[in-house]
Amino acid sequence: AFDSTATDIRFDIDAIQPEIIDLSESLSSLKEADNLLAIQLLNSSTDDADLLISPRLIGLDNDRTFTLTESSTLKARVFARNIWSAITEVEFSSAVPASSADLRISELSYHPSDPTASEVAAGFNDADSFDFVEIINISGKLIDLSELAFETATVEGDQQGILFEFADSAVTKLAPGERVVVVEDRLAFEKRYGDDLPVAGQWSGGLDNGGETVLLKVGESPVQSFAYADDWYPETDGQGKSLEVIAPATTAANLWGTKSTWQASIPTPGLGYFSPPGDANRDGQLNSD
Repeated sequence: AFDSTATDIRFDIDAIQPEIIDLSESLSSLKEADNLLAIQLLNSSTDDADLLISPRLIGLDNDRTFTLTESSTLKARVFARNIWSAITEVEFSSAVPASSADLRISELSYHPSDPTASEVAAGFNDADSFDFVEIINISGKLIDLSELAFETATVEGDQQGILFEFADSAVTKLAPGERVVVVEDRLAFEKRYGDDLPVAGQWSGGLDNGGETVLLKVGESPVQSFAYADDWYPETDGQGKSLEVIAPATTAANLWGTKSTWQASIPTPGLGYFSPPGDANRDGQLNSD
C-alpha cells in the first residue's frame, strides 16, 4: 500500500554501501522489446523524512566462454560496490588422466653395481639403494599422474613389487616423450646420477635382485603388470647395467614380461638411452663392426 512501512531500519552507514539484489531467478519474466522494472522503496515509519535510492541495473553475460589450449593459471577480481575484490587464482590443466594407452615402464635398475669408494664414504653402502624405475609418456598428450601408483602384487601368496603414489609426488604431470623416475633412496640416487633428474620420489618396499612382479595402476585399472628375471641379461644383475625397453612406444604392453622386449644398457634414468656413434648393440662401447 502507499502507506506501508519497512520491516527494519537501515542505518546511514549502511545506506552508503550498495546492496546487491540478484534478479536472475526472474529472467523468465522478461519479454522481447521493452520491459519495465518497478522498484518500491519504503521508510521505517510514515513520518520519516529521510529517503535515498540510486538504482543501477547490471547485466552479466554468463554464456561467453573461452577455451584454454594449454595448462594455465587464471587470476580474477570482482568489481562490486565501487571496489575490487581480492584476487582469486585457479589453475586449469589440459592434462588428461593417465591410462594404459599412454604410459610405459621404460627402464628398470633392480640390482645396480656395488657402491664406489666415494659413495661408501658418503654413507651409501648398499647397492640396492641405487635401484630405480623409469616411466615414459608414449602419447602425444600431457598426462595427469595424480591417480597413478605402483602397488604390490600377490604371486603364489607372496607380496612382490613396490609401493608409490604419484598424487603428492614431486612430478604429477608428464609431457609427451618425457620420463619420470621413482627410486629406492633419493640421496643415494642423486649421488650416483645427479640431482637434476625428474625424480617423483622414493618407494616403499623394494625390487628383488632375482626378479619379481612389478604392478603399475591407475585407480583399480592396471597400466602394466609384468615379471622380470635376473637371468635375462647377466650384465643387469649387479654388473652395472640396467634393463631398458628397446621400443616402448611400439611394443605391445603385454610383452614386457619377455626377454626380447628388453636389453642391457648403461643406466640413463629420466633421460632415455643415448647411443654413441658406432654403438651397434647399445652397450655404450664403440663397436661398429
